[in-house]
Amino acid sequence: MLARLLKWWSASVFVDGFFNGRSFRMEMFAVLAAQEEKNDDILRGFRIALDKIRNYQKVNVIFDRFYSPSNVPHTIGKQRPLLMDPANPRNNLLSPDVHKFFDKLAGFAAVTLDRLDNSERCGKILPDLFAPQPSVWSGLSQKPIEESWVIGTVSLPHEKQPRIQAQKGYVLVKVLEVAAHVIGGVLAAKEGSFGQEDVQRAINTIIVGKDRTWRPVPCHFHTMDALAIFPIHDSVGTCVVAGFNVEKS
Repeated sequence: MLARLLKWWSASVFVDGFFNGRSFRMEMFAVLAAQEEKNDDILRGFRIALDKIRNYQKVNVIFDRFYSPSNVPHTIGKQRPLLMDPANPRNNLLSPDVHKFFDKLAGFAAVTLDRLDNSERCGKILPDLFAPQPSVWSGLSQKPIEESWVIGTVSLPHEKQPRIQAQKGYVLVKVLEVAAHVIGGVLAAKEGSFGQEDVQRAINTIIVGKDRTWRPVPCHFHTMDALAIFPIHDSVGTCVVAGFNVEKS
């Protein structure tokens, strides 16, 4: 449960380019937290894990269940921070090439810890605890028009990653793909497969910023300014496709 919660948190924060191995690293931070939290207090374990991410530069851990610390090459073992892959004595999960990503995660962890403090002072979990970081909506220089969204499912076997497909020349794809990747991360963290309603809820939360009702309408995707494509990764290549128009600057 703690690992799932931490991966959900990780999916709610946008770190450009950090995809490979991110989920596994969250699992390992959950393991570190669970070693300190012996009473199955999920919230306290979550706090411990976030604190370790915030202070990732201080981590120095070798898991010795499947190999001896002596099996770790000296050049790797002297690296700091150090979080060794429990199955591979040559893989430091906090190697220098991921520091730029963890610098951002550390900042996001600090924000979430502040939110946790506020929640405890209020005596309840506040709704912004898992609000996306950075604020996707306020950060978009070109915003989707709220009432323009249409959604449906389409077979697109060659689609592999969430993306934005521009259908008009004035659509700023790179700007809007930030939101698409954040939504994709949230969907990927969901237990089991996701569907159209899950995408609708994610768009409401992350882009629209409020709960809006999606009414059934004909999906004339070819008339929309852009499409947000989210592969489900089933056997027939089904994708949830959300079409929208954008505000023209």
